[in-house]
Amino acid sequence: MLRIIVVALVGCVLLAACGGKQSSTDSSGTTAGGQSSASSSSNNSSSGACGVRQENGVNTRTFCGTATAQMDVGGKTLTFEKGECEITSDTFALNAGTIVLGSDDTANTLRQKYAYFGATVGQKVSGKDAATDGAYTGAVVAANDHGTGYSAGNATVTLKNNRKSGEFTGTKIGSQDTITGTFTC
Repeated sequence: MLRIIVVALVGCVLLAACGGKQSSTDSSGTTAGGQSSASSSSNNSSSGACGVRQENGVNTRTFCGTATAQMDVGGKTLTFEKGECEITSDTFALNAGTIVLGSDDTANTLRQKYAYFGATVGQKVSGKDAATDGAYTGAVVAANDHGTGYSAGNATVTLKNNRKSGEFTGTKIGSQDTITGTFTC
């Protein structure tokens, strides 16, 4: 339940509105679909539409843009494209893919269809401004890889290049796995 709340929190923090392409690669270099990650990337949106929509009675939101993120966890590399960044005076957030906003059985089944990444740091999540480049603790980083959730509720995000790129690290909620990665807006 906590994982679902963290994922929903990250999605709700942003005001951006469009969707992404993702692929996931395990340590052997194979994507979830069995293809090489070097050229594999599949659109995670069945309709291809950006923004909020309802599917099977569940609200979803697909993000679109030029941001990218890569997450490494448990020997698996997840790559997310076509994300959107929101950079305000006190907060940085990046979302990519399609977030499923719900916690019932229908929403959990729908999550298996999509991939999503979100990272948020700043006033909206930690109560501390993230107004400049630097390392910030208390960040939320979450991902869904076709039904498998990964989230770190007290991650460290390091913002670089006028808050247009950076890296993150944290511990996966419910395990001792380290989550690391990079992003670019």
